[in-house]
Amino acid sequence: MHSGSSQKLLVTIIKKGYSKKLVKEGVALGLRGSTILHGRGTVNPELFESLLGLTYDPDRDVILTLLDAELLDTVKTRFMTLGKMDKKNTGIMFVMDVGAALFDGAALEKDEEARS
Repeated sequence: MHSGSSQKLLVTIIKKGYSKKLVKEGVALGLRGSTILHGRGTVNPELFESLLGLTYDPDRDVILTLLDAELLDTVKTRFMTLGKMDKKNTGIMFVMDVGAALFDGAALEKDEEARS
């Protein structure tokens, strides 16, 4: 990866338990890795349980994935499938443009040489 507008930050907020599977698949698709943060949803569990009759688990994982734009559609589609995000209240995903990203000098130089 290199600095420039061709990079995106994919933010995936998903039910706890899916993140390791998604990150492992991302590496298989060519990503260097992701960062997983743990969080909790803020919905009122009593309201959720009384309306839907389901137990609400507020624990969530937030996966931050920096990737080149050309991988974005492939990774999004695969994350949605593996995370079962086609089901309601499973997760959310959004993308942000990244102006510049810096890595350790050796990795950045290696990537720049490969493009030359």
